[in-house]
Amino acid sequence: MKFNSNFMGHNGKEELERIENEVSPQKKNITSKVNSPIIPILGELSFVTDENLYKEIVKYLDKTFTNKKDTFSNNLKFKDSVMKGSNTYIATAVDMYLKSINSEYRLANQLDLEQNLDFTKGTYNDSGLALRNLVGYNKNQAAYLFEQIKKLGKTEKDFPIWFNLRGLNLDSNLNFNLTPESFYKTSECLNWQSGTKFSKVKLNFQK
Repeated sequence: MKFNSNFMGHNGKEELERIENEVSPQKKNITSKVNSPIIPILGELSFVTDENLYKEIVKYLDKTFTNKKDTFSNNLKFKDSVMKGSNTYIATAVDMYLKSINSEYRLANQLDLEQNLDFTKGTYNDSGLALRNLVGYNKNQAAYLFEQIKKLGKTEKDFPIWFNLRGLNLDSNLNFNLTPESFYKTSECLNWQSGTKFSKVKLNFQK
């Protein structure tokens, strides 16, 4: 997932910096290097270029999400010395795997990607999702996610809400679950009138 540097009159980099700084003190998965228990905003970016790591990721996906290969491992491949293939579920699950092995790398968040546009040029990267409403064919997923933030004081008036995929957990029903690491924020910059840069599903996984 990747913003253009300037879209609909908004500077993507500046908007994402503004959103995340309000918090108190080809498809490829991009990871970001983490050097402390508290995940920093920025990190060293890297693709998955180790085929053995790729195989371990596939093994984890097949074991953790049984009978869901069409969503996960069937969409991944190791080609040209890099792991290719991504969707919102894969990206979240890869982050879950990296966390489970205490890796120094985690899934890159959107601001990581915006800080190094040359590195991500020509690639498609999933780093977050936007919750816009509670209707559509995946309304149950949207409602499940919304109920979690509703308990924390959010209402539908706060839509659209941006979630970093890093720090979310998927359950066996492919629902997104908040963790103590989760980052989410009302994101006015997602209120652009044009929907051309967003997928058409109602949970709206931003592209």
